[in-house]
Amino acid sequence: MKEVFLRLALVIALELVNAVEAYLHSLMASRRRSNDAAWDNRPKFV
Repeated sequence: MKEVFLRLALVIALELVNAVEAYLHSLMASRRRSNDAAWDNRPKFV
């Protein structure tokens, strides 16, 4: 029974890590998009 509980805890921990990683990835992607938009809207001296 202890092994089942440990395996369940391991699966939950891995799922949490995956969720946090996906959240950070989307956060960085949205920040990169806003940076690209700011760079495209910069004043052009040409």
